Formats: sequence, C-alpha cells, structure tokens
Amino acid sequence: MIQYFRLHHRIFLTSVLLAVTIMVVLGALASARVTTTHAAQSTAQTADALTNAQGECQRAICTFQLQVNPGLTPGHTFACPAIQHAHARITISDRFITGAQNDVMILTASGLPKNTGFDVFLVQNSPLDSSTFAGFGFGWYQSDLESDSLGHTQVNMQGVFDKETFIENPTDPFNPIHTFNVGFWFNSPTEEQQVCHNQTAPAATPFNGEQNAGLLAMITQGEPLQFVVGH
Repeated sequence: MIQYFRLHHRIFLTSVLLAVTIMVVLGALASARVTTTHAAQSTAQTADALTNAQGECQRAICTFQLQVNPGLTPGHTFACPAIQHAHARITISDRFITGAQNDVMILTASGLPKNTGFDVFLVQNSPLDSSTFAGFGFGWYQSDLESDSLGHTQVNMQGVFDKETFIENPTDPFNPIHTFNVGFWFNSPTEEQQVCHNQTAPAATPFNGEQNAGLLAMITQGEPLQFVVGH
C-alpha cells in the first residue's frame, strides 16, 4: 500500500514538473514572438521614415533622398567619379505637426569629394523628373555646405520647407511659383575640375552667392516638399 502511494506520488510530481516546464517554454516563446514583432514593426517604421515618398507625409519628421546629377555619371563630359557613390537626404520637421512657426530642414550627405564647398538651393525643376529638362526655373539660395576630410557633411536650415514653399509670381501674384526641389551645386567650377579630375572646368552657373558656381551635384526627384502637408 505504501509502495503504491509512493509510486502515484512520484507520477503526480513528474506530471506537475512537466506541466510547469511546458508553461515556461510557452511563455518564453510568446515573449520572443512579441519581441520579434516589435522589432519588425520598429524596422518597418524606420524604413518608412527614410522612404523617398511620393505621397503625402503626415508625420512630424519627413525624409526624402537626393540623387547624383546624371551629368556627373560615367560617359558624360564632366563625369565625376568622386561623387558618383554619394548618398544624401533631407529631413524636415513638419511645422504643421509640431506646432512650430517654421520648418527645420537638415541636409546630410556622405561619399562627397573631401573638403569641398557646395551651395544649397530650392528650385522649381529637377533633371531627374524629365527627359526634356529645360532648366531649373526659379531658385532660392538657402545655405553653404562644406564636406569634411571624410566626405561627410550636415547643415541645418530653418524656414518654410513644405507644401506652402513658394516665390511670389510678379506677373500673377495669386499664382505662386513653387520651389519644391532641393539641390546643391559645386561652389566653384575650378574646384569641381580639381576634385573630379576633368580636363577642363565647366562653365560657371549662377548657383552661389557670387553667381559663379559649378555644376549641380545632387538633387531631389518629384518635388518632395509639396508632400509635407501635416494632417
């Protein structure tokens, strides 16, 4: 009788321990699933924030990519190997969401020619948007930009960088001219020739404070500032 009791007691304890072990394992699996799901959601949110969206951005932070000027790519007269692998983006804090009186736009770039000057403008048109590009249209000077010894740079600009960005149209005041693209130009044709190792310097362009800049370096596509709209 005693042996019978001991036998069943052992079986009972073994069952209890097995059940507890199963519960612990299931709990660990559930926790791992939640952690994995949270990580996936965070990754998706980060990727979404960095997307060069061609739809409305209704977040507090909107991010858009810049691309290298096609005229600097291989096979062109002023091809520039020193910038062909560069990456750049603008990050805009949306005043419609934050409640601020203006927007803050941060331009960040890497892979640029080292210790080189550039100039940032808002312009109407981008050569990335049309195969029949006829010019940049109206432009608005925003900031100087200087790469460091590693080819990195970052500059903060404060103003209106959203759906309401415009230049007054003198011929039609109630039909504003929107400058929704962001680009930056080499500050000097001579410096551009040196860092790009071209045989000749390009003709000067008006995209700096003295109107003697080099060629466009990088620019947005699709007039992205128009998509910074708030709620």
